[in-house]
Amino acid sequence: MASSQRIPTPAYPAEDAAILYGDQALYARVIEAAAVENQAGKKLIEEFEIPIRSGKAWVVKKGQLCTLTTPYGPQVGDLNIWALGNPRERFWAARTRQLHASHVSVGDRLWSNLPFLRPLATIVGDSLKDYGVDEVGGRVHDLLGTREACPAKPGDYFTFLAETDLLCAMSTCPGGDLSVYGWGEDAAKRMLDTCRPLGVAVYEFVEKEKVLEGWEESKRPGYEGFHGLNFSGVWTADVKE
Repeated sequence: MASSQRIPTPAYPAEDAAILYGDQALYARVIEAAAVENQAGKKLIEEFEIPIRSGKAWVVKKGQLCTLTTPYGPQVGDLNIWALGNPRERFWAARTRQLHASHVSVGDRLWSNLPFLRPLATIVGDSLKDYGVDEVGGRVHDLLGTREACPAKPGDYFTFLAETDLLCAMSTCPGGDLSVYGWGEDAAKRMLDTCRPLGVAVYEFVEKEKVLEGWEESKRPGYEGFHGLNFSGVWTADVKE
């Protein structure tokens, strides 16, 4: 006898839809042009290192690339992103995972919080994208859960395309590469020895019009904060001091 139980309809199916990933042909072109091997096709705008146990903020303009690197070896970094013109709009990690996957990589996008909910950045380079699942079931972003050390090597990188003007900030984790626990004799010194600087570079495409042909800045919704209320025609009294 067939079951009459109703199967719930997903709120939104996880599929390769244009609304989630954009124009696939366009982003394939961007990913190719953003490759680390293609230095001649990119103009360096800004470059710096974040010292150990420190942090720094910087701006990435729309259409520019930002590459985060581990120049000296494994080091955990804590990154956050805001829309440059509105600090209330910021990266929403939880919804990004819902829309894409628990472990995002090339082609996935970093989305902002409600009520804005638009892509702030698209990942176009990731040297650890083929890391996969380790023997204890963890992946790169599960470091804190599996107690595994950061797998990055000198020169590993993560690159994203700014879909709008962004304010980015990153700190170098005081736990370094997370290979040492914070307890036990001389643990503080041993943990300090695992800390390394992180590199940041901002680029612009040399042939920007060609590479980004058909690309448009991520549009901000027209929400003004009134939750749909319409105050037109509402009587208001004159207030006199």
